[in-house]
Amino acid sequence: MDRELLGGCLALASTPDRVALPPRAGWEQVQVGCACGGDAFRLIGWPHAATARGSLLWRTFSRAFREVHAALQPTEPVEAPFLLPLSAVCERCGREAWLLDRDPVPGRMPPEARDRPREAHRCRSCRRSGFAVVVALAAGPLATDRAAAEVRVRCRACHQSACLAAVDARPSERERRLDRLYGRREA
Repeated sequence: MDRELLGGCLALASTPDRVALPPRAGWEQVQVGCACGGDAFRLIGWPHAATARGSLLWRTFSRAFREVHAALQPTEPVEAPFLLPLSAVCERCGREAWLLDRDPVPGRMPPEARDRPREAHRCRSCRRSGFAVVVALAAGPLATDRAAAEVRVRCRACHQSACLAAVDARPSERERRLDRLYGRREA
């Protein structure tokens, strides 16, 4: 994986069993590590609620409602709570790196809108903020221009894992079928 997409952080060769996330078919994933040897990070970013339209009260209410709904309906896909890029701050040395803040990654927050307040992510279960970070990029024939990326985390204290930020600009199966039907895309 390109080190520039990791904001200068290192891609660790192996992940310890206690922080490893299950492999996913068609995705290239690496655990993020700092040059100082640390592998625990605090993550800071722009929540979707901060960039949505409406008043602060309405955005806060809708965010709380989505989180409750996600807990009650675990099989439905849930929108990731943060926008890309995310800032990863090493807990050992305090070095800050921006994850997935390069041109090949679509759907990032535009630089002119980055003056809005950011939030630090805390674990939903234990409320701690130290995480092992895994960056995943789509690989294979459908992954043109790194059109799909995720930042997944696992809490260092209680080992709960979550998708913190994601973007998927790949065409859907329906779009691919229509493109093949009309000759706009090869099989």
